[in-house]
Amino acid sequence: MFENILPTLIGLWTRRGQWSTFGSNNKDYQLLDEVWTAVGVACADSGDTIPAAFGCCIPNLDTKPQETTLESMLLFATLIGPALLHCRFVRPRYYHHFVWLVKLIKLCIGLDVRRVDVDEIRQGFAQWVQDYKSQIKHLYGLAEELDLKMRQENIATGTRYNAYKDLVFVKPRRERPIQGPLIRKVAEFISTQIPVSAAFIQNKLFNCPFVAWGKMQRITRNEAGNVTGGDLIQGDHIVANNCKLRDALHVMYWSVNSHWQWVRGPAVVLDEETFGYSCAEQFLVIDAAFLRHVTKCAGVFYPHLDDLVLAVVSPIPYLCHIASSGITQYSLRGGRYVSPEILDASKIDCLVGRVQLPLGALYIVQRDTAVGQLDMLDEVVNPN
Repeated sequence: MFENILPTLIGLWTRRGQWSTFGSNNKDYQLLDEVWTAVGVACADSGDTIPAAFGCCIPNLDTKPQETTLESMLLFATLIGPALLHCRFVRPRYYHHFVWLVKLIKLCIGLDVRRVDVDEIRQGFAQWVQDYKSQIKHLYGLAEELDLKMRQENIATGTRYNAYKDLVFVKPRRERPIQGPLIRKVAEFISTQIPVSAAFIQNKLFNCPFVAWGKMQRITRNEAGNVTGGDLIQGDHIVANNCKLRDALHVMYWSVNSHWQWVRGPAVVLDEETFGYSCAEQFLVIDAAFLRHVTKCAGVFYPHLDDLVLAVVSPIPYLCHIASSGITQYSLRGGRYVSPEILDASKIDCLVGRVQLPLGALYIVQRDTAVGQLDMLDEVVNPN
């Protein structure tokens, strides 16, 4: 698949390599030279905005195609290709044909393949080839060459909290009072967890030191309870720039505040949670001792209190889902995120990446297949 089919498609789109003399130079499935040049630049630049745990850097497919590997071709197809090629073909049907192939690839490498998926894979590939043949008049054999092996369990070590058994927190660690406008937001969040007013809690928070972690690893498990992944997320507010491994700051999270809008405006508050994307800033621990002190001072009896771990995130303000290709475009507000939001740390879903087209369009890169459960670094949190 990644050694033959995808390189062949790229060769046909660009009329390069062994396909430089294939057909004429004015076929409607071919990309303009300047388009492929821009795609190549975006591929090379994507390494700065995609976490290293997602896999290797994708080389410039325009100027350095010889540097591609099976892994980089897989990542191009399943992560950034649908975004980079969106609205780039003269006729959209060739783009949709590529996205169809990507969907079939994702079905093949999904962690759980249902019987209905097997039928869709069989029928889908057969129809895909027929459609390919009718469009480009060139047929080649499909090779079943994908061999992804489940990596070893990634057992993280570090600090865990009773109510967050699948979250692990490690250094850098700070212990200091909460500063600035954040103190009000933290108080408001705590007031949703205990029957005490935000104003009362805020007064107790002043000058009280709390632990803040710079890294969190979110352990995921399959239905059998086995570890299947462990995204290592870094907090931009605490982790030093020279310690960041490419970009492991951006996450998908769940909140009632929706940023799924393209028209400028504030977040829309929903009755139920929806997902969004943000830059993680830090992870605050509001210890159970503080919560007991607050409830006691407020004259409130609360039978059981655990440590409360809060994620401070800066949401991406504007999101737009492109249903035809299953990709998400985003935009910042004057180049900035919106003011921080406070979440329970369990609401952080997964690590995501970003890719920017040379013309400025921004897209979210998210792993949603078995590849998304592979840690290409085999990364285990170091408690030190």
